[in-house]
Formats: sequence, C-alpha cells, structure tokens
Amino acid sequence: MKKPTVFISYSHADSKFVNDLAEKLKASGIDVWIDKWKIKVGDSITGKINEGIGESDFLIVVLSRTSVESKWVQEEINSALVRNIEQDKHAFILPVLKEDCEIPPILQHRRYANFKDDAEQGFQELIDVISPYKSVKPEMIRIPAGEFLMGSDPKTDEGATINEYPQHIVYVSEYSISKYPITDVQYKSFLEATGHAPPKDLLDHLYLKYEGHPVVNVSWYDAAVYCQWLTEISGKRYRLPTEAEWEKAARGTDSRIYPWGNDWDITKCNSAKSDIGETTPV
Repeated sequence: MKKPTVFISYSHADSKFVNDLAEKLKASGIDVWIDKWKIKVGDSITGKINEGIGESDFLIVVLSRTSVESKWVQEEINSALVRNIEQDKHAFILPVLKEDCEIPPILQHRRYANFKDDAEQGFQELIDVISPYKSVKPEMIRIPAGEFLMGSDPKTDEGATINEYPQHIVYVSEYSISKYPITDVQYKSFLEATGHAPPKDLLDHLYLKYEGHPVVNVSWYDAAVYCQWLTEISGKRYRLPTEAEWEKAARGTDSRIYPWGNDWDITKCNSAKSDIGETTPV
C-alpha cells in the first residue's frame, strides 16, 4: 500500500501551524513535502517546488490572511491546477482554513477543511480524503454508563473459577469499544505505516489466507502501541479496555454467563469444542 504524498503550500507566517500539521500527517502514515524539509542550500527554489508538486498526490493550501496574498502560494496553486487537468485527478487541491480570510476565487468553489472552528474535525476531513488507512479504523459501538454484575457465581455457573469470585456490582462510565476483534488487515496496515516489528509467528498469519480474521499472538505492548497509532491517525483517543469494560461489553447488564445467554451454544463462537482448528473471519 503506497503512502500518499502531500505538498503543503503556505505563508511562512503560518510556519508553526504548518509544522504541527505536517508532523500529525507524518504520524498518520503520510509523506509530507514542505519547503523547509526538502529545499537545501544551493537548490533552485522554483525547480524544487515544481518537482515536489509533480511528485505529490495532493496539495494542501493553508488559507490565512497572509497566504492569500502570497505570490508563491498563488504560483503553487496554478502549478497544481495544470497537473490536475493533465491527470484528471479529483480533489487534488485540498484547502485548509486556518483563520478568517478572503478565499481566492480559484478556490471558492471547493470545500475546505475547517481548522479555524474545529481543528480535530478539520484534520479528520483531510485524513478521510488522503489516507489509505481510513478503512482500517475499527467500527465502534457505545456502551452506556451504569452498573453491571461483574464476576461469576458458582451456584449458577458450573464453569466459574475462584479468581472470578465474588460476583459484585460495578459502575462503569460511558465508553465505546470496537464492535469486532481487530483484524489482521487492520494490524498489517499499522505495521506497514509505522515499521513496528511483528512477532515472528504472526507473519504467516498476516500474509497468507487470513484476510478479515482476528489478528493473533499480539502482546499487550503491541496492542497498546497499535492504539496509540490509531489515536495519531484519527485525532480520537483509542486505548485498551479495562477488565470491567471488556466484561460489561461482552456479557451485558443482566449477569448472563455467555454473551448470548446462560446456556452453552457451540454455534455461537469458535472454541476448542467447535473443532475448526483455526481462526475464522470476524
């Protein structure tokens, strides 16, 4: 999966905003072209800029009171428009509104990512267009705040073990949790975007016939780093659930023994008794 490249066109008065944006894009698995990173002493500024635009998949134009007056920004937009026409690429130019300003006529018909009113939402709008990893974000479901019965009662559950005693009431605040286990496809995108090393015994599972299966043999540390990556690419906080959060999501609030009820049903899950012998798609 090729990383997308974005060229950021901006006024140097907006350097701090652009540096923060560029670092956040990099953390999301996106290659970033900005002049201070790419142009070295002795380089032709015009030549390098045109080269950078030509190599990029998207051009982000930071709209501010100074950038809309910048000759360099105007020339970069014009250069990108020529390439856009030649390649018939949709949404190649991505305006980003940093502050109230007079938007250039050439960009007025384009929707902009609004960082002025909501920077987090604005960044998410950019990622949704740029990032090939947006499809790997887990589908989340809301678990409302409230009490549930945690643990097991040996009088009603013959399979209860001593570490589940005593059954007791626990209050858990509202949270969200992934509807499905994290899949090998989702985890593979994380590995390829970050270079994080996979466990050796995971490689065959990732690259053979297991697309859409739950990822396996991932340590607590690996899972925590994966959550950190999701946070960086989405702008939303992801973490591992607590024991109480996991149990409430799995069993509900009526103290059921299994997620589906109190009676064992071999058709409801993949277990040793199912005799499948390997993982199955989520």
